[in-house]
Formats: sequence, C-alpha cells, structure tokens
Amino acid sequence: MAETDGDVAEHPNYQEDEATFSLFLREHTILTTVNNDNGNDNGDDDDSLLLEPITTVNKPPLHRRPCYPPHLQRVKNRHPYHPHQKTFLIEIPLSELVAWDAIRGTELARRATRNGMRYQELFCKVIDEVLEGMASTYPGGRNGTGGARRDAIDVLADQRRAQQDAHRANNGDNGDINGEDVNGPLGGGGLENDAAVRNAQNVNAAGGATEDLPPLLMRRYELRILPLKRPGALPPFDRQYIDGKDSQYASEEGVGEVQGVSLRRVRSQAIGSLVTVCGMIVRASGE
Repeated sequence: MAETDGDVAEHPNYQEDEATFSLFLREHTILTTVNNDNGNDNGDDDDSLLLEPITTVNKPPLHRRPCYPPHLQRVKNRHPYHPHQKTFLIEIPLSELVAWDAIRGTELARRATRNGMRYQELFCKVIDEVLEGMASTYPGGRNGTGGARRDAIDVLADQRRAQQDAHRANNGDNGDINGEDVNGPLGGGGLENDAAVRNAQNVNAAGGATEDLPPLLMRRYELRILPLKRPGALPPFDRQYIDGKDSQYASEEGVGEVQGVSLRRVRSQAIGSLVTVCGMIVRASGE
C-alpha cells in the first residue's frame, strides 16, 4: 500500500529533524539595535555583525547578529549573565524557526507543536552535541588555562570515573579471565556480565561511566519551547528588535500575543502537544 502524505506527517524522520535543528542553531540570526549591541559582552566580533539597511523612516540602525552561538558559548564556558544566575535558560521560539526557513522551519515548528515532549528531548540532544563540539574560551578557568569553571556536576562525574577506574583495577587482580570478569561487577555472574555492563567500564567510550548518569542531570541548562507568535524574553532575545506588525510575531491579537484556551477546554488529544492556556493570576510569590 502506497504511503500517503498524511502517513508521512504521522511518522516524521527524527534524524532529518535533528540535522535541521542543528543547522538552525548555527545559521539563525536576529536583529538588534546598534545601541543595544554597544557595551554588551556578547562575544561577537565585527565580522559576525552585519549592518541591516534602513528601509523605512524613523527606523533605528540595526545589526544582524548570530542568535545562538554566543549564547551556547556562555553555556559551554559556564559564564552566566548575572553573578547569581545558577541555570542557563535556552529559549526556542517556534516563530524563529519559521523566520529562518519558511519550509523546513515551518514543518519542524508544526511537528514540535504536535509532539512537544518528543521534540523537547530532540532539541536537547542536538544542543548537547553542539556544546560537546565547542571549546571552552572562559579566561578565568582552572589553573589559568582557559577551561570552564568546575561545579558539582564535574565533581560527580570525577567521582564516577574514579569508581570505574578502581573497579577495573580490582577486576585485573581478581577473577579476570581473557579480559572478562567471570564473577561480574557485583559478584556471582549473571546479568552483570552482559555487554552493556562491560562497555560501561570504558570511561572514554560511548555508554561509559558518565553515560550511566541521565543526560538531564548532566545538563547545565533548561530548554523552553515557545509557541508560535510568542517572542523570547531572555538572552539573546532580550535585545531583539521586533518590527511591529511586519514581524513574525504579529497576530490578530497583537504583537507577541498568543491565543490560548481555557484549562477546562484542554482534552486528552492534547497530551504531548504544546498547549497555550489562558487564565488569570490571582496570587504570586516573591523571590
């Protein structure tokens, strides 16, 4: 039976979506006013900033600058924007995907809206790979070498590696025959001798010591997927220039206004989807 367009939509190619999102992280640019760029330590050089031509009267001078690479570099360096900041927040406004590529970005935004939980993890996976390929450039690192500052996650990973090294050393002295521990890491053989456990003894291999810890615990950021028409409010979008009704955030309700639904109208078919709920805040706690 031939596969219809509806069937294709129901079964997306996640590998292609990962490649598309990775390209988006590297290529996407946003507009910022020249005044907002001055005096900010954003890690951009003059070659990465493009002066946008002024096409209307009373429009301020604009720079088109990379969106995510400077922000991800701060995450890699563990260099927060504020002294008391403990967690980095990465916002993915779906409207930015549409502005980046009207075809691929729109399709990816649509699938992310319909399957928010799955694409939340997919986006995190791509961000993890991008961060892994970046070099730390923080000047105040350990021993003055420019490495990133150590934190609790580093200590936890080092302890895990030390435990694995000690375990391998013990296997070399006790019961290791032809490179395999016949008693297993817990003694008595059984499931402890399977390939997954043996691979976990290799710290440098995929699935090694640090892979035993959930990726969620090893991440130093939180990811937020914002629905269509909702702009980002945190860096780097805090300095983004939005050109009113001509921007990608313009809607019938206004610029940056998202049409939500009442909580009582959320049904079971919305499970896993990105849902915008409207309501009234009657009480809020201060920090």
